[in-house]
Amino acid sequence: MRRSNPALQLSAEAFAIKFGFLTRDLFFDFFCPTKRTQKYEHFNRLIKTGAFVRSDGGPNLLYLSSRRRKQLPVKAVPARFPSFIPHDTDVARFLLLAERCGVVTRSWTEAELATAPWDAQELLGSEILAKLPDLLIDLNSDQNRIRIAVEVERTRKSRMRLDRVASSYLGMKKVDLVLFGCETNTVADEVKRAFGYPAFQSSDKGPIYFQTSALRRSGLDCEAEVFGRRESLRQLLLKLAPNDANRKHNSIPDDNRTVVRLSVNANETEEV
Repeated sequence: MRRSNPALQLSAEAFAIKFGFLTRDLFFDFFCPTKRTQKYEHFNRLIKTGAFVRSDGGPNLLYLSSRRRKQLPVKAVPARFPSFIPHDTDVARFLLLAERCGVVTRSWTEAELATAPWDAQELLGSEILAKLPDLLIDLNSDQNRIRIAVEVERTRKSRMRLDRVASSYLGMKKVDLVLFGCETNTVADEVKRAFGYPAFQSSDKGPIYFQTSALRRSGLDCEAEVFGRRESLRQLLLKLAPNDANRKHNSIPDDNRTVVRLSVNANETEEV
């Protein structure tokens, strides 16, 4: 039996603090750069240490244990219901890929924003929090800070609900761009209709679209629709966050930079 790897456990805990869960697939893909048989050992060891417990929703879904939550120096977001996990996994996959790409300086999940509404108001530039982004990220740029809201839509929503989402983003003064991951073309068409009114189009906030199924299959090399043209999601992020460090980082194949280190910044706000 191999010895425990504290770095793997700390990375897994940081993710669960931020998202409220951990799946086996995400752990294998982003936190454990070893042979597959060793991945299973490390995943099971997260439970044996007492830091995680298995969910009743399935053996491949873990939550931070109550004991570990009490020991942590920061407050973890609440555990996510199993029905939310497919959606949240797509959100997490996007963030982890962007982190691995080297373009993210800070990030906040919807759960983190919800636990700190005053900070959320400051980060979004809006006093009214009718809608919180699934994910908020700041990009690593040599130029001005770029703040992107990421939304994932796996299923069809009512016209009224999507209209409220578009209206909410109009009022978020500190959100520079909205990025939508849609499961199907039908879902994307409905989102485009909601965001197609002149008031939003003149705001220059997008949205930019990509398919979540393509993200799961091809990572950041999936295609994004950017103001009528198409390019890879990776190239889009690199264009939005131009600096020498990002360009050098992305000359390394993804397989050689598998491990992701998430920083925990719940309740963190910017200086004004």
